[in-house]
Amino acid sequence: MFNFSGNKLYIRMVNTMNLGNKYFKKKFSAFVLMFFLMAILPLLAFAGGSGEIIYNDKIENNKRIVVYDESKDKEIETTVFDLMCAIVTAEVPARFEEEALKAQAVAAYTYTLNIIKNNLKTEKKIEGSKALFKINSRCTLYARSFEEAKKNWDIDFDENKRRIFESVRSVFGQTILDSEKQPIHAMFFSTSSGSTYNFAEAFPERSEENHPYLVRADSSVDKEVRNFKVVVPFPKDIFCENIKNKFDIELKGKPENWIEKIESNDLGLVRCVTIGGKKIEGRDFRFKFGLRSSNFIINFKGDVFEVITRGYGHGVGMSQNGANGLAKKGMNYKEILKHYYPGTYIENRSFPDLQGG
Repeated sequence: MFNFSGNKLYIRMVNTMNLGNKYFKKKFSAFVLMFFLMAILPLLAFAGGSGEIIYNDKIENNKRIVVYDESKDKEIETTVFDLMCAIVTAEVPARFEEEALKAQAVAAYTYTLNIIKNNLKTEKKIEGSKALFKINSRCTLYARSFEEAKKNWDIDFDENKRRIFESVRSVFGQTILDSEKQPIHAMFFSTSSGSTYNFAEAFPERSEENHPYLVRADSSVDKEVRNFKVVVPFPKDIFCENIKNKFDIELKGKPENWIEKIESNDLGLVRCVTIGGKKIEGRDFRFKFGLRSSNFIINFKGDVFEVITRGYGHGVGMSQNGANGLAKKGMNYKEILKHYYPGTYIENRSFPDLQGG
């Protein structure tokens, strides 16, 4: 996988420097070995040339874990640390502020621990698998294909890998806890519309779930993010066809009258859209039209429907771009997490022993 020959490296250096003292040679060789162990080896922590996740036994309290890879329909044995590196890499740009990367690492660790503990409690497993946690294709892309990360990061590969590794390592094990000292359901997403949402208003069908820390939080720093507002044009014929194919609604009459009503909350989160006499849930409209968020308005101009979205993602919990914006303003990762998950605190927690059995 990686072929580091300490002897060859030693010989080349000695020949170049014309070192003749045997004692010095031994000392220098020991120095080279120590440098490799301390400086180089840790950077190989979460991937290798073969594209496989590599077990890193140098991380304290690191444990093996079996996860289910949705994109490949197979199980992967890895470690909690390697999984966290993969999730952070998949979720946020490596160029993010260091405190924002740490906040993401703690949120990802907490989210994963919460799901696994709940699944253990209810004896819930992924169908046809012994795994208690699943990863999607985006996470898999970076977790198992280092070549893909190299292609995307290009010349910044080594520095990006170092930033991810060091950020995860520095907070590994830190967990966001609720008032009952349990890991919270640490939801996160890309970009808010200027404020995060209450869990119940974003997921009304799950309003019975109790997440008192998933409440509105100011995230106006998101408004400075590129593509905060996006305009998606749909020519009237395409719009009409989409409504017919996706919702089985036949639109008639003048196009400017097709959209009868858009019901939104005070933050612009769309609850439902009335089109052709039928109501469509805001989230359903978002996903079937491939929109960035459920915070949108629709205008009709010159035979074109313009769908204007704000933010990106479900809008609950920590805004990743918001966290980066707050880090730029001087907040550390603990302050960022307490801002987006009010009423919580942070302590170290270990994963249970999970061998997938």
